[in-house]
Amino acid sequence: DTSISSLNSFTQSQLSINTALNTFTESADNRLTQIEIKTGSLQNEVDSLISVTGSYATTGSNTFDGNQVISGSVNGNVETLTVSTQTASIDCSTGNFFTLELPSGATHFEATNITPGQTISLRLGANSGRSVTFDDSIQLPVGLGYSPSVSSSFDLITFVSFDSSHLYGVSVNLFNR
Repeated sequence: DTSISSLNSFTQSQLSINTALNTFTESADNRLTQIEIKTGSLQNEVDSLISVTGSYATTGSNTFDGNQVISGSVNGNVETLTVSTQTASIDCSTGNFFTLELPSGATHFEATNITPGQTISLRLGANSGRSVTFDDSIQLPVGLGYSPSVSSSFDLITFVSFDSSHLYGVSVNLFNR
């Protein structure tokens, strides 16, 4: 019978087409699986970068070797110190610029997390009736220690470090508010 023969021929032809289609689909599936694996790996790398930098746009903390040229400016955050039990702690790992309105009475200063090669600036709001002492981690020149201004003004103490145990400072008083 001709119709059965034609049907068998069509079925055989369709089977070949389906086999070729299945082979292509399996190959495409394998390629997609490989792309998904690579994409997942890249996403893990991006996620790791974001966890370090906080975003796509920053590079996080860096250490540079050799000479560097920066055209423009570099700014740091100004950290406000607090006084707890008459002590103000300068945590050198949080920044390079600090400010404090000296409270009435005595304030003792200490420095923590000092790194060699730092420059720290401390602006103190001063009025009469304030006094300041320093921990051994903060050294000022003998005979040129800091005493707060007696008038309503700002004082500035600048520190440098050459090791991880001391800040060496000098002060200038009586900046106008």
